[in-house]
Amino acid sequence: MAGNGISWFPMTPARIAAQSGDRRLILEVSEDGDALVVSHGTHVHRILLDRGKRCIRSAEVDGRPVRFGCQRKGDVWEVLLDGTVYEVAVSDPRCESLLRVRPAAAEATGRLTVRAPIPGLVTAHRVQPGARVARNQCLLVLAAMKLENEIAAPRDAVVVEILAPVGKPVEKNDPLVLLE
Repeated sequence: MAGNGISWFPMTPARIAAQSGDRRLILEVSEDGDALVVSHGTHVHRILLDRGKRCIRSAEVDGRPVRFGCQRKGDVWEVLLDGTVYEVAVSDPRCESLLRVRPAAAEATGRLTVRAPIPGLVTAHRVQPGARVARNQCLLVLAAMKLENEIAAPRDAVVVEILAPVGKPVEKNDPLVLLE
């Protein structure tokens, strides 16, 4: 993105989730010359940023001049847009889907089957049957959505059986590892 004045944006094209209050948007962000093109649903906005390095900047959104600023505040961004401040949480929707399927709490004893949180391909085992594992220790690696996802033990346990061999494609909720 050299020379276009938008190098502060981490990478384009990108798909991000933005949450402000009760409003949640999935945004598709790409570049078109010196502009960022941001779309959500059927809405498409073309944003031309100034090249200044000031805290308050100016831009054109769909041909209309706006003033904005932003700063990170903990887990959210405070965005100043034409005099109004919005708190916006930004995340990667792929990571959100993994967090949603993670078990909140596992039973402390007994057998437990660790299941695939998403469809993918088992690319590596990190433990063998008989191994003692600690909570959050990686059991195996599941490649999905161009990412390698470490599937962790939900509690301290012993590995009874590896149910998904390396190279096997799995669907969401397929059994991966049996723990006790």
